[in-house]
Amino acid sequence: MFEPSTDCPVKEWRSRALVDHFFPSVLPKVDHFFPGVGGSIFFWRVDHIFLDDRIQTGKTQKSLTDPDSKLMLTGGKMDVCFNVQTAVESKSHIVADFMVIDHPNDIGMLSEVAKGAKVALNSDGIAIVADKGYRQNEDILNCLLEGDTSNVYTHEKQECYTFKFTKKDDEITEEMRISTEKETMLKCISAGVLLEILENKNLVVEEVEAYKEKTLIVDEITGEIITNRAADESIKTEEVSNPPKQHYFKRDLQTDTVICPMGKILHRKGFIASKGTRYYNRLACSQCANKCTTSKYRSVDFIGKKTIIKTTFYTKDSWRFGRHPALKKGEKRIRVDTFVGNEVLLKFYPDEELLKLRGRIVEHPFGTIKRWCDGSYLLLKGKKKATADLALSFLGYNLKRAITKVGVKGLLTGI
Repeated sequence: MFEPSTDCPVKEWRSRALVDHFFPSVLPKVDHFFPGVGGSIFFWRVDHIFLDDRIQTGKTQKSLTDPDSKLMLTGGKMDVCFNVQTAVESKSHIVADFMVIDHPNDIGMLSEVAKGAKVALNSDGIAIVADKGYRQNEDILNCLLEGDTSNVYTHEKQECYTFKFTKKDDEITEEMRISTEKETMLKCISAGVLLEILENKNLVVEEVEAYKEKTLIVDEITGEIITNRAADESIKTEEVSNPPKQHYFKRDLQTDTVICPMGKILHRKGFIASKGTRYYNRLACSQCANKCTTSKYRSVDFIGKKTIIKTTFYTKDSWRFGRHPALKKGEKRIRVDTFVGNEVLLKFYPDEELLKLRGRIVEHPFGTIKRWCDGSYLLLKGKKKATADLALSFLGYNLKRAITKVGVKGLLTGI
């Protein structure tokens, strides 16, 4: 099943495997190692069948114990598990619907869970309360267009979710305004008309003028614009006014942080076996005027107890790092806002009072099941069997909850 190879040292292969989380279960087995030429140790490579399967499916993980499960972050550590999505009715705390998925996060699942909940509750529209893990503009907009009020915590320093549409001067009829077809609904919103299905959902439609900042090079005396090409080249401005304090990243082993050349603090974000401890600060990089990378943010890796990593700010590729050629004599640079058209803003304000109730509603069933049924882990393998396992747990929880609410007689009468 395995083929020996002498071109892949054990340490190097192990590092790649830990990064990709690919076939992690074969790593601990000592009998998969064997001595190679010259006393070096090499690893038996995974059979090409598994690699072909990875290429065909596009999956970067494969558990040999339970192929349906994935490696996910849970309880502050990585573990092989499933992601359970639940829809809990707020008044009775009964689990209306649930899903077992293998996604490592909740992004994009809000509308899917809402569809199952509406079928279970026999409702055309529901008020959803979800945590930050479901925070995705596209998914929230889909829920709104389906008639659901998706109350999800907004991003920091934002009061609402804002959806932008290019303004179109289309004639909107009353029939179009009450339509439930997505294409027609988007057409109405682009025309600045609030749909009937979106009324009374803390939604506001605004029409604003959209501007784009543009840099121009003009003659100091006449004020004449040189050329558009020169304006594009004007992105290459003078040397940055805020030079770096140092030309290296300095690591503090006591606080486990890194000071960047601009004096900002980078925090520890993880560990990669082949590269060491990784540090970065996305917010600081986004506000930095003296870039040391072409990416959105800079990450630095320290191996062992290394404390200094040098970096470059001023190179021949000066456009990458903020240093640009000076203007010619008699020229100056100006920034102007150019009008690009009108936009329609659809603003949705989540209900703050409902968001405060989220934890006591949706987290209650999980805590209760884990305490009553010792349901901290699954007893069966495979997605289908895991779903059946959880279905029995939720059924037992719902029965107990129903008995608490209406009693045994009331429950039998309802049946």
